[in-house]
Amino acid sequence: MTRPLYGAVDFGTGSVRLVIGRVAPTGDVEVILSENYSHMLGEDLAAHGHFTEPNIQATEALFHTLKQKLDAHGVRSFTAVGTESVRAAANGPAFMARMADR
Repeated sequence: MTRPLYGAVDFGTGSVRLVIGRVAPTGDVEVILSENYSHMLGEDLAAHGHFTEPNIQATEALFHTLKQKLDAHGVRSFTAVGTESVRAAANGPAFMARMADR
């Protein structure tokens, strides 16, 4: 029996990371795919205190690509998390809600 695949997307200030894996019988995580994308979501955060709309739109486009990879691998469940920049941005919660709608 094939064990299910799980995914994780980590939105950071300057990168987005995608990891797909499955839990081995030993309890260890067997990583199937691990990719890191240089991406400047938080590029103007220090100056403005929030994510700019162009950066959010670029992140949405990247997230669409990542979701296609998750789907192509048969991932049925994934978690998206935000790092410090998402917590610090005035529009961080709205950004994560927007990504959840995708």
